[in-house]
Amino acid sequence: MASIPAERQQKILELLQERKTLKIHEMVEQFQVSLMTIHRDLRSLAAKGLVTKVHGGVTLGRTFPTNEAFSNSCALCGNPVSARTILIIHGSGGETMQACCPHCGLILLARQEGSVMAMATDFLYGQMASVKEAVYLVGSTVDTCCMPSVLSFSRQQDAQRFQHGFGGQMMNFDQAQRYVQDAM
Repeated sequence: MASIPAERQQKILELLQERKTLKIHEMVEQFQVSLMTIHRDLRSLAAKGLVTKVHGGVTLGRTFPTNEAFSNSCALCGNPVSARTILIIHGSGGETMQACCPHCGLILLARQEGSVMAMATDFLYGQMASVKEAVYLVGSTVDTCCMPSVLSFSRQQDAQRFQHGFGGQMMNFDQAQRYVQDAM
């Protein structure tokens, strides 16, 4: 299974997207690692605001941590970062970058070599979602800091409802990443 901490943490986040809660003993069995290893992974994810530790397990973080936990500017364009649209990239060397919006985040991800984990904020609910699992709405009438406007959603049905009211084109990760690169 995933033996590199970043890979294991990404898998934990993906499982939480599906199941909403995980028990520690289940993660120990699934990943075939020690109890302490799981606790270290969860402590790291909790410090980033991605999960909430509960007795005997973990749940997906309710909202993204306040901006004070990070620099207040985008690593690509320098715009101020908003907790509502932030995209976080955790590199293979332990470095963390943030983007002000999915538009910039998708461009940064394309430029990264060896990035191992990236999370986008659900525009409606503020929950974090794996960038590869998120659904993107490109070019809606909702203006964000960068153009074309790109919004991320954890669930396709939420993106569809939002699209109905505000327009735009729904895309998966690969499509959205190609779109913003072509628009440059």
